Amino acid sequence: RMIWGVSKDAKSIFGVSSNQLNDNQLGLLYWSKLYDNIGESMDAPSNAVMKDPLAVDGWFIKQAKKREAEDKKNALPNQNAGEVFVMASSQKEIKEINSLNSAEGKQVLKSRARDLANKGELDERQFSHVKQDIGIKKNELSFRGNR
Repeated sequence: RMIWGVSKDAKSIFGVSSNQLNDNQLGLLYWSKLYDNIGESMDAPSNAVMKDPLAVDGWFIKQAKKREAEDKKNALPNQNAGEVFVMASSQKEIKEINSLNSAEGKQVLKSRARDLANKGELDERQFSHVKQDIGIKKNELSFRGNR
């Protein structure tokens, strides 16, 4: 570990360039760099964990779960966004994306489809659900005395 800490280079450790290393030498360099990266992590584990390979595996699993939870959290659309458009490349993806809609979202999609079927091309403000939302907001403002 001390030799690695000082040199960190295949030539200075083994006296040959990295393309001339055998599998064991490459493995040693790989694991040394991996442990360096772990130690430099924002959530680096304690020295006790670093000394136990099974504990390091556990740390990797914990980090992967944390990253997965972050990804899921970031993938959720902003609840105030109104609409979020997601591109789909197959019918299966379309079904998966549509399944993410809330009951209210599914109702809006049905309402839009009905309006388009009945009236053809429409401006955003001409959709039934938009007119309904505007009416509700108008009533709320009127109720509060903000005309």
